Amino acid sequence: MTSQPPLATQLFYSYSHVDAKHQQSMESALALLRQEGLLADWSDRRILPGQHISPKVESKLEEADIICFLLSHHFIASSECMKEWNRAKALSRNGTNAVRVPIILSDCAWKQLLARDDIKALPEDGKPVVSYDEPSTAWHQVYEGLAEVIEQRRRTFSPRPDLLKAMEATDLISQDHVLLSDIFIFPNLVQFRPDSARTLLFEDKIHDIQQLLSLGRCIIHGEEMSGKSSLAKHILLTLAAQNKPVMFIDLFEENKRPSEEVLRSTYRSQFSGDFNLWISQPSKTIVFDNLTHFPRSIEYVQLANEIFENIIVTTSTDVFRSYYRGDDRLVTFKEVLLRPLSHVQQEELIRRRLTLMDSVDALTDGLVDDVERRVNLAFAHNIVPRYPFYILAVIQTLEGFMPTRLSVTSYGHCYYVMVLARLTKCGISQRDEDINASVNFAEHLALEIYERSLGSAKEEVDLDAFVERYTQSFLFPKRLLNRLADKEYGLISNRGAFRVEYMYHYFLGMYLSKSTNARRTEVVEHLCEHSHVSSNHLTLMFTIHHSTDDEILEKILSKTMGTLVRIEPARLDVAETERFGDIVESLPATVLSDDSVESKRREERERRDVVEAEGSKSPEDTGIEMVNDWYRILKNNKILGQVLRNRYGSLERGRVRELIQVVADGGLRLVNSLLRDENEIAELASFLAESRHISSIEEARTVVHMFSFLWTMAHVEQIVGNVSFREVREVVEEVVVENESPAYDLIGYFSAIVSAEKLTLEISQKLKDLLGKHRDSFIRSVLSITTQQYMNTHRSPANVEQTICSMLGIPYRQRLMEARRRDR
Repeated sequence: MTSQPPLATQLFYSYSHVDAKHQQSMESALALLRQEGLLADWSDRRILPGQHISPKVESKLEEADIICFLLSHHFIASSECMKEWNRAKALSRNGTNAVRVPIILSDCAWKQLLARDDIKALPEDGKPVVSYDEPSTAWHQVYEGLAEVIEQRRRTFSPRPDLLKAMEATDLISQDHVLLSDIFIFPNLVQFRPDSARTLLFEDKIHDIQQLLSLGRCIIHGEEMSGKSSLAKHILLTLAAQNKPVMFIDLFEENKRPSEEVLRSTYRSQFSGDFNLWISQPSKTIVFDNLTHFPRSIEYVQLANEIFENIIVTTSTDVFRSYYRGDDRLVTFKEVLLRPLSHVQQEELIRRRLTLMDSVDALTDGLVDDVERRVNLAFAHNIVPRYPFYILAVIQTLEGFMPTRLSVTSYGHCYYVMVLARLTKCGISQRDEDINASVNFAEHLALEIYERSLGSAKEEVDLDAFVERYTQSFLFPKRLLNRLADKEYGLISNRGAFRVEYMYHYFLGMYLSKSTNARRTEVVEHLCEHSHVSSNHLTLMFTIHHSTDDEILEKILSKTMGTLVRIEPARLDVAETERFGDIVESLPATVLSDDSVESKRREERERRDVVEAEGSKSPEDTGIEMVNDWYRILKNNKILGQVLRNRYGSLERGRVRELIQVVADGGLRLVNSLLRDENEIAELASFLAESRHISSIEEARTVVHMFSFLWTMAHVEQIVGNVSFREVREVVEEVVVENESPAYDLIGYFSAIVSAEKLTLEISQKLKDLLGKHRDSFIRSVLSITTQQYMNTHRSPANVEQTICSMLGIPYRQRLMEARRRDR
């Protein structure tokens, strides 16, 4: 770097009624400071009667590193002088780095003016200049004092408030001010490391910023909205807080040719202190956000290679793979991928966000579970990746101010937030006319994709041909089309497909919720008839969330009640569960853990990650009627569960009861649809013994019984998951009482603990009643194990846990109590 005058010392001084000798002495001191290379520039402001603070003066006050006031009784008596003083004081109070230096010219009430301000007046001890026998002595002290202030400022590399404000900003629409540092979770980063022959790639997990910096130079890529910019900002905030030299450049917004002067200017806008001193510091880091395919973008990275020890670059995966993978200019850069959050990270993010909400009085494990269920439902079928932005968008639906239109449920609103964020990111203004025009275009494009594919969100259309037909019916400015197809943030690709799957279902659902033509009726009928197909199920979900029209709800209820109608809902009485005898006997009586709740919750969420990684989407259409019926009930039940959760307050009580009944009966028909009699079990056991080389029929029968047991519990849990939230607990209990059976008793109890924030004495009494009512081992064992598993992962009052342990005949161990204390 070439030697330049320091830019960290811009000085502004203000005075009133000062004689020429004082002004000349002040400027002589400043000239000497500039001659010695300590001062870049200064400007003065003599305030005359009747003058006002001009915008130019306001700007100089805000830009200055040092603000000197030549104090006299004339200064203090001037209202305009005092406005400048108070303005400088406010700038200092707001966290700017400007230093106020009062210079006492003559006897005045300067001590009262400074009041409790911890700032030093010049000359020494605030002795007025006029009281010195030799005024030059006083001005020399002023010179020395300013030199000391300047030198201190040159070596103080503090981030400017505007930088911190910009780095802390989030995209959330919220009642409270949410800072990035409040909610940031270190993301799921992996480094791709080639083997010695560069033929295979290995993945190394990156756990923190220090590990990331140890790479020296790295390029982090991820999908849109994955949190790349938040990570880049967090890196700067962390390093700045540690007083480590760091700089941030958003390459998407930078339009100047890269040069040393641009770096100097960027530093000046972000930090105080002397750039020349700063640039000589060891272990400097520069963070480049949003590397684009434009040549100027990579030129910045090349310039940084000559200056910075650590370089962190973020970019989209599309840009990286299309333009920079294998680029010789990035040969020294390690490749790092930003993946969706794990369930453990998701829970941590949920906890952080909930603690900031005024509506949350106490953050219980049960409340976190309830929010997790909402979030997980939004991520079903991988419709959106598990990125922080999407998780936070769902959580926002819990805040009462979010839904502004009754025609959009809270679930639908969270996707509206996502869509609106994308529209804003791609440069579409939030004026109603632009948003409405863009949404209408997207609705008709979604319908076009549906018509061509009958449901596939991945289908592409001839965009030019579609636009030509569309503009024959609707006015649609070309500027909006260009924005919607923006390569970085647009909703659609240039191939006529939606960039993210949820957009297709969202906009098609919006179209179907508003249209009243015959084609709309045909489409809805087809979706309901084939709701076992994932794409149709998701479109129906969004259609219901956009509309209060009961037509679709009636169709879904009808299809659900008419599926597997020949099969009676399972009762789970002794006659149906006696085949589980051997399984129940093999189950442990005690599963209560000695580990802390925190560790058990982590284990449970790590298992969810494994299940998600190994799982796959359900088949679109198996061609097997029974299997299609299974999927139809499972998916219709999810839709009905969403209707319950989002519309319980606008549905009549009888309708709520009907929905709960249909969900429960459908799930219990699924239980009875497989292996419901011993003849089926015997046939399957014989087949397994022969085809899988199982040693005996008896062993094969045990395998079949275990599968049947797991099938039963999975579908009971599915029912509970769809109807278990606090607002409808009362109606769930009414349905349980009306349908007297062990199966409904299990549903009622499981629903009670799942929708509770913690175990209570009321729940413990319900458990006691059920244990007294049911004597068969299956029901008692399931009740016991489920309750213990809940205790493993939820903090509840010790007296309630002790009562339940005594009721279940299991020890409440001292170690368990110690783990609970650690959790609290």
